Parts: sequence; structure tokens; C-alpha cells
Amino acid sequence: MAATSVFEDLKKALNDLNAFLDANVGTVKPVVKPLNDMTGGKVTELIDKLIDLLNDMKTEIDKLSG
Repeated sequence: MAATSVFEDLKKALNDLNAFLDANVGTVKPVVKPLNDMTGGKVTELIDKLIDLLNDMKTEIDKLSG
């Protein structure tokens, strides 16, 4: 049962993150380019790494649930 609870907790956390990003895209999107310019491309690098991590997590979750 613990695995189901962890899986459900992870699913909820990822859904919460998705809802937050959807609700705040208008706030976040306009500041990405200026921040990226100020940091020498580090913001884009961070976003790319987060996307890669989320894709890796999705692959592993699919393996567990599939």
C-alpha cells in the first residue's frame, strides 16, 4: 500500500505543479527572456533540465504503472 500512496502523492504534486504553471504562465513567461539574458542563458538551461527531469520521471512512472 505504501507504493500506491507514494505514487498518488507524486501524481498530486505533479498535477499541482501543472496547475500552478497554467495559472501563472502570464506572469512567468514575460520574465523568462530578461532573466535568461541577465544570467547568460542559465534560465533556459534550468528550464531544459527541468523538462528533461520531468520526462524521465514520466517514463519511469509509466514503467511502474504499465
